[in-house]
Amino acid sequence: MTSGRSRTCVLLVDDERALADLMKQYLERFGYQVSVCSAAEEALEQMNGPEGGFGLLISDLTLHGISGQELARRALAIDPELRVLAASGYPFDPETLGAGDRVAFLLKPFPPELLLQSVRRLIGPAASPATA
Repeated sequence: MTSGRSRTCVLLVDDERALADLMKQYLERFGYQVSVCSAAEEALEQMNGPEGGFGLLISDLTLHGISGQELARRALAIDPELRVLAASGYPFDPETLGAGDRVAFLLKPFPPELLLQSVRRLIGPAASPATA
């Protein structure tokens, strides 16, 4: 990681703001710190900024401008320790990113419980999680 942030800091990128806000609220209930961006360019700025150091990138794959898949590639180049959770309404093979078990995929729509399970599998429980 590039800063002193906890590995349970999540960068969430989805151009559907209402969905992003719901996912943020849900993950924060379980102790995760979540920053939301609506575009890949904004997410890359945050990763390269002084606050950087996210443990997990959750990204929709069908973003405007830079795709979520390209965002994931660039993010992994910035921080090789980063974990990525790709989400889409279309099938995707996470192995195409070449990051092994650091990348997972959720097919939209998914229940909140599956989101939480995937996040915990990739970066572990938050420091002070609520009971699930």
